Parts: sequence; structure tokens; C-alpha cells
Amino acid sequence: ALRVARRARRPLRLAGGLAEGKYWDRRLAPRLDRERRYVGMVRYTDMPRFYGAASVLLNPLRWEEPFGLVMTEAMACGTPVVAFPHGSVREVVKPGVSGFIVKTIPEMVRAIPKAEALDRKKVRAHVEAHFSIERMVLGYEQVYEAVIRKSAKRKT
Repeated sequence: ALRVARRARRPLRLAGGLAEGKYWDRRLAPRLDRERRYVGMVRYTDMPRFYGAASVLLNPLRWEEPFGLVMTEAMACGTPVVAFPHGSVREVVKPGVSGFIVKTIPEMVRAIPKAEALDRKKVRAHVEAHFSIERMVLGYEQVYEAVIRKSAKRKT
């Protein structure tokens, strides 16, 4: 994310838990400056304002994260996501609607202005349609009903 922000000549706010150690001290901390800085953990009550103020969420995952909660949180605030295609990214991000899926740092840089041009109301609508509590409950109900139907067929 730091490389992308620097290449795109954009500010960056890194948030979250800090992994202490040599990697942070040697690789990340020296790259921070006035425009690209670490803001620490964001309180739950401050997340809507934090995400909502962002033009884009950069999510340069390099591992197979099972579910990207940070992506749905950002999209719930209308903030589009630009991410590498690892983990659940393909299930969460709808290209051209809620963000973009890219493979390289240069592609991520080029995707930023495209993501900023997306309709933030449509970004929010995407997450509501696919990841809301109501959608989750409906999904569970459908699974339970299928199990009940299958069980009833076995008994007959």
C-alpha cells in the first residue's frame, strides 16, 4: 500500500494493529512521511467516519485471507476497494461496481482513479445486497430449509 500510494502520489492512512519488529522498523517505518502515515487502531465507533472519508481502500493482500471484513466495512461506507485477487476478494469485490481486482502494483495505481469514479451509493448497495445481516440470515434459512427437505425425502 505504501508503494502504491507513493507511485500514485496520494496520501495514505495505514490503520490497524502494529506488528512490531525488524520488518516494521526496517521496511515500513522509513517509508512513512507526512502524506503516508500510520494512524494506529481505529475505534469501532470511528470506523464509519474513517472509511467514509477515504476515496479508496487499498487491500494489497498477499495471502489467502478467508474473508475480508475490512473490505465489506469500507464498502458499507460507500468506499470502493482495490485489491489483489487473493482469499475472498473475488467473492467480495464486484469489479466496476464496488471496486477493482488487480494483479500488480502498477495496475493498482491505475485502478485508483477508476475506483474513485465509481458511484458510492452503488458500492454501498452492493454490500447491502450481498453481505448484510438480512442477507446472511436469508442464506442460513435457505441452507436449513434444504437440509430439512433432504431429511424429509429420506424418511419417505
